[in-house]
Amino acid sequence: MSKLPPVEKLPLALRKNVRDGWDAKKEAIETRISETFGVPWKIDVNPNQIYAYAKDGYAKESLGDCIHEYFDSASRRLVEFEETYGEDGVKELNSICHAHVMVMDIDDQKRFSYCGADVIDGQLRLLFAPGYLASNISSA
Repeated sequence: MSKLPPVEKLPLALRKNVRDGWDAKKEAIETRISETFGVPWKIDVNPNQIYAYAKDGYAKESLGDCIHEYFDSASRRLVEFEETYGEDGVKELNSICHAHVMVMDIDDQKRFSYCGADVIDGQLRLLFAPGYLASNISSA
């Protein structure tokens, strides 16, 4: 499956939701992950690319909140990971995810029913299955 091109421009109300629901909160999530793993982490997501997959409902109407929920849930799972596996787990994850970047993308290989995660080129990728953007977000 080839990726859809990003939409050129988001609707006005959705741009506001992205600003308020995602852009305003992104730094706090990056800080939480960076503090948990002891090195600076960044989040790289293109809302226009994600919106290309939004069919209806939450992702289509509240894209910024939807993106925030994916990354906020993932950051909470990473804190739980650190609490469970400690310093050795942190070292291993930082080694595997050597780019220290978290991204969001479509699961074009269709490995997950709704969502999941993998590591490509040292980046931790939050993946959503085709047709299931905003489904089971906390499981990514």
